Amino acid sequence: MPERSNPAIASDPSLVARARKEFEIFRPLVESPLVQATPLFEAWLEAYRDATEFDKELGAVAPIPEIAAVEIALKTANSGGESSSPTKRSRTTDVRWTGPRTGYEMVLLPKGTSVLGCTEGQSCGAVPRPVAEVIRTTDLWVGVYELTKAQHKAMSTATPSRHR
Repeated sequence: MPERSNPAIASDPSLVARARKEFEIFRPLVESPLVQATPLFEAWLEAYRDATEFDKELGAVAPIPEIAAVEIALKTANSGGESSSPTKRSRTTDVRWTGPRTGYEMVLLPKGTSVLGCTEGQSCGAVPRPVAEVIRTTDLWVGVYELTKAQHKAMSTATPSRHR
C-alpha cells in the first residue's frame, strides 16, 4: 500500500468531507465485506488515503478513522472473511434460521474474524469507537432485526420493556 504523502499536515477539510460522504454510501459493504467490493474499496482508498484531521485524543494530525475501516474491510474481503488463524473455514452462504412460532429471523456468524467498531459521524452516535478485528472462537447466532414486543411475548413469560 502506498504511504500517505505527509501525515504531519491535516488535509483539506473538503477532502475529509467528500471521503466521509462517499464512505456513508458504501458503509454497509464495509461492515460486511465481500470480495466483489474490493475494487470499490481500492478506489476509495486511492482517492482518500491522504485524508487527515486533528485527533484530539492523540493531540496530533492522524488519518481519518474511515481509512482504517476500509483497509480492514479490504483485508477481510480478500481473505474471504476468514481469520488468519489455522482454523480456516470455507464460507459459502449465510446460514439463516426463522423461528416457526415467532417468525424471528437469525443468522449464523461462524467462528472467525469480524470487523467491529464505529467511527465519528456514523449513525451509531457521535462518540467514535475504535474499529477493530474481533476473533470469535465459537459460532454465534444473532438476530437479523430487533425483537418485536409480540415476538418477545411469544418466547418469554417476562414482561418486555415499557420503552417505546
